[in-house]
Amino acid sequence: MAGPRRQYAGMPLMRDPPDVLAGHELKPHELYRSVAPATDGFVDVAVDARFDVGNRQHYDPFLFRWDGRSDPVPAPSQAQRHRLYWMRRGTARGPPVVLLHGVPTSSLQNVPLMDRLAPFCDVVNYDMLAMGRSSAPLNGVAYTWAMDAFMLLAAVDAWFAGNPHYRTNGGRFFLVADDWGGGIAATFATLFPSRLTQLTLIDPIAFDGYEVPEIGAIGRAAVLLATPADRQAIMGKLGGDAAQATQAQRIAALEALWRAPKVVGADFQQAMGAFDETVAQIMKTMVAQPRVFNAYNLRDLLRPYKDIASYYGAGVGPSVVRGLDFAGIAALALRAANLNPDLLLPYHPTANPYGLSFERVDQWGGASEATADFPVQILWGAEDNMMPPAQRHRYAAAWGNVASVRTELVPQAGHFAAVDQPDWVAEQILDFVRQTYGTGGPNGLADVFQGYVTTLQKGDGAAFRDQWRRYYDLPE
Repeated sequence: MAGPRRQYAGMPLMRDPPDVLAGHELKPHELYRSVAPATDGFVDVAVDARFDVGNRQHYDPFLFRWDGRSDPVPAPSQAQRHRLYWMRRGTARGPPVVLLHGVPTSSLQNVPLMDRLAPFCDVVNYDMLAMGRSSAPLNGVAYTWAMDAFMLLAAVDAWFAGNPHYRTNGGRFFLVADDWGGGIAATFATLFPSRLTQLTLIDPIAFDGYEVPEIGAIGRAAVLLATPADRQAIMGKLGGDAAQATQAQRIAALEALWRAPKVVGADFQQAMGAFDETVAQIMKTMVAQPRVFNAYNLRDLLRPYKDIASYYGAGVGPSVVRGLDFAGIAALALRAANLNPDLLLPYHPTANPYGLSFERVDQWGGASEATADFPVQILWGAEDNMMPPAQRHRYAAAWGNVASVRTELVPQAGHFAAVDQPDWVAEQILDFVRQTYGTGGPNGLADVFQGYVTTLQKGDGAAFRDQWRRYYDLPE
């Protein structure tokens, strides 16, 4: 829980604050420590190249090499190495936090949230494979939630090797996932519950509320990356009627797509010729306040789908020369092709063997880990028009016997609630940590949190902060 206590003086300070009209109250962001700018880099992860969805043994070799340490990795014929881009900001005195973005964005989506958490936590914000600046392979990768979960497991040791919270708590960390990242987070929680201290899900993809048509249409185009002969074979796996295909037939078709050699050809380019317009419109429906996104700040979010460099410099020319990056679009399409609601529905050994179980991790046929004992927080934009906010109650119920589940509606926020209301979301997340682990100590916040949205304006914010830093034995 919280750190050591020291006797404190100054109760009159809290009873009789300075004159509130004196104009010396600090703004919320000014109350907290200034942290260094974010650093960034890449981490290399070995990715198993085999494609069987239902065999856990095919995921065990997702191991990682870093700082000279050598772990067993798959044979070269069965593995490829890919790079995950990350940025990091915060203090090693704080609990380790990983931020995972949604679709079709990148880690840039979470920069405002990262900046607000950084004075209190050690925050890593990364691009999932095939998005942002991470590798975007078309061949040799099965884009499953399990693949992402094992990649995260491999990378997190490198990110937090020097964090004392991480070392003393058996490699446990706090995962915050938005939208599509929620699918990865839920899968990670079922496979590795002992690695999480807490989990926050922000408008996560859940149950049969997904996939949404905007992303499903992109996924259907993935079959155009295969040759005509392979396309026919892939569709043949569906038994001639895709609408009536069984779960096993759909999985077989997906595995056939992953195995088939994929090339970005003219038919795929033609189908995706207006992709930048599609993404811009998707982004503006993700928020309650469309003005959040405009022609300027959408530019970097279009990476890796557009030739961003062509936007800059003198004389860039007409739009006809500002090309799309079809390789990046193709990788996203392969990801979207796997958005099967079955993967997010509850596990059943026969009816839905690929589903999720938050109470018993046995759906892969291997040894079960303990029931998840970490608390879960579900935040949902009150004006989410992609997935209904009331779905949060069903999702909370499905978590079963985890330590606790709390849900909150984010006011005046859409599907990307943290983009609409970064102060509100950051305040809820930090309060979640404080309620669970307190301030200071082995797991608590690295500074005294007084709010972002609801800071009490009494003229004594800085003095209150300094007083309680002494109380919690935190650096002045």
